[in-house]
Amino acid sequence: MSERKELFYNLLNNFFSKEGFRLVKSKNAFIKKDNKGNEYVFRYTAWPMFIQVETKLDIQIKEVDEVKKKAWGKNYFKAVSVGTSKAYLVDNHEGTLWTETEKDVRIAVQKEIEFYAKIGKKYFEDYSSIAFLDNYLNSVPKKNLDIAYNVKYAIVLALIVAKLNDNPNLVELCDIYREISVKYDFHKYYDPLVEYITSNKVL
Repeated sequence: MSERKELFYNLLNNFFSKEGFRLVKSKNAFIKKDNKGNEYVFRYTAWPMFIQVETKLDIQIKEVDEVKKKAWGKNYFKAVSVGTSKAYLVDNHEGTLWTETEKDVRIAVQKEIEFYAKIGKKYFEDYSSIAFLDNYLNSVPKKNLDIAYNVKYAIVLALIVAKLNDNPNLVELCDIYREISVKYDFHKYYDPLVEYITSNKVL
């Protein structure tokens, strides 16, 4: 098992390091930071005995985090800005990497490299764009709230990108998403955020 796991990460590291990612073994992840301070993460969860591996793609958007810090103060907590499982971006049966044998590992790594080239790289580019996210989340409010693993985080993201992108419907969006914040008892974070982004404070 350990040999297959080591081979998996070593082979992926050979590729991802050339794309600017670094391997963080303690997190089973490859992480890249751009010149804006955004972080892009390929994170892996393995089944027992390393017989199969599942991929998650996370983005930490610095500009979004800065708004949360200012709005929430001491109540700020770090959570991914955007995140999804690979299975949601491909045909579901392609979302799992089988790693039961050395041959499986090599095939899995090649599939992961192809996935990054065809889908993953563009996903990171699109979903770290404030304008893209504002359009994706707020052109039809409530439709695409599966973007951050948790609907509460998604409505926070929707409002912040609306503010950062100067969306003229910001106040209306605050009212629309309030219903969700009430449903999930998220007012401790929702209300201060709304107060901050609708005030005259400079972001």
